[in-house]
Amino acid sequence: MNEHHQIIEGIVVQGKQLGRTIGFPTANIRPESWEGHGPNGVYAAWCSVDGARHPGMLNIGLHPTVPEGAPTVEINLFDFHDDIYGMRAVVETVAYLRGEVRFGSVEELRSQLKRDRRLSMEILKGED
Repeated sequence: MNEHHQIIEGIVVQGKQLGRTIGFPTANIRPESWEGHGPNGVYAAWCSVDGARHPGMLNIGLHPTVPEGAPTVEINLFDFHDDIYGMRAVVETVAYLRGEVRFGSVEELRSQLKRDRRLSMEILKGED
């Protein structure tokens, strides 16, 4: 697990909404500024929106298991269900978990995302 510290700031926009169908809804960020651009993949990250800081796991890239469209920056915020479309978000990566992987099925992807979420929560627990 390598650290690639990045700060991504932008507006939350509507995505394809695939994440919510597999139990991992994401806030899609349209970046306006990006410091320390690292590799595509999954990161443990903090996201500040509307004055509050939330833990999550960030994906940057093409999502090869269900490829469609341009690369995205999207974060699954843990235990968060507010509507933040159109709001400004600042995402700060803490740890790089893994690169992009093409899984054999959506179920394999879901299983990996569960592991990624557990690891992200463990990493971020020491960061509050």
